[in-house]
Amino acid sequence: EEEREEHEGQEEEKKEDDEEGEDEAEGAAAAVGEIEGDGRAGRSLFETVEQPTAEPPLANRSEQTDTHVLTHQDALCTGDVEMVLRRSRARWLVVRLSHSARGFLARPNQHFIRLISIFKLFTSLADMLPEAMIVILLEPMLSPVYRCMSAMVAHARGADAWNNNSISLPDVQTLEEALNLRPYLRLQYLGQLAQACHDALAAKLQASGQGAAFTLTLAKIRTTIERARADRMQQRKIRPVIDPEGAALEKKQRSLRKKANKKRKMDEHILATKGGRGKTRVKKKSQVV
Repeated sequence: EEEREEHEGQEEEKKEDDEEGEDEAEGAAAAVGEIEGDGRAGRSLFETVEQPTAEPPLANRSEQTDTHVLTHQDALCTGDVEMVLRRSRARWLVVRLSHSARGFLARPNQHFIRLISIFKLFTSLADMLPEAMIVILLEPMLSPVYRCMSAMVAHARGADAWNNNSISLPDVQTLEEALNLRPYLRLQYLGQLAQACHDALAAKLQASGQGAAFTLTLAKIRTTIERARADRMQQRKIRPVIDPEGAALEKKQRSLRKKANKKRKMDEHILATKGGRGKTRVKKKSQVV
């Protein structure tokens, strides 16, 4: 009887734990639905784009269907593209990735894979989305692309001026090949990806007769970036007068970085030509006279 009572008590505890787990799962699902705007009830952005005229029959719809969900499903048919982007969180995602990419471009070698993923995603969106959506997403997509293009072109010109025997960028097909590139070749590869995204956006909008929107957006971004770069250059020039201690510290840190880069390039050259730096020394045998 005692064993039976223990067994029944364990079963009751197990049932209570299962009920608590189900309650927690339902609460988490409800929280996710609140955060994401309950996107599970409607179709995704790509489903809406692929089937813009598809509409489920009225007999199969539930009586409790939200009217906002129906509006989201038929928004592309009626021409309300902004609502589709807002409900699908596509604009939020593109703006978020654009802001992150601009921060990653400050140290591209440390965020190499992230930048590759962002630029390739933007290129895929330029190929897949209709022109009406691309016009709305054009400025956040084009901003990091132009920053990368202009910065990497200037870096490549400086490298060619200092090194006449610079290695050209090979044909990169896989991520493994991209990771095996040298640091200055990685910058060129990022510039190549940015150029590909720029060309895809320009071709898509020009083919639909909206090349003027692309030109105006690009001119706006170019003016903003060049003004910011000129301001930074001016601040860098007058900093030794305003803050001599900070300028001296920055100069010392820049010298240390140059020394570390020089050592790294020498190690890469030795590794490429000799296979490694020989640190083991052969002990000479002592001769007995």
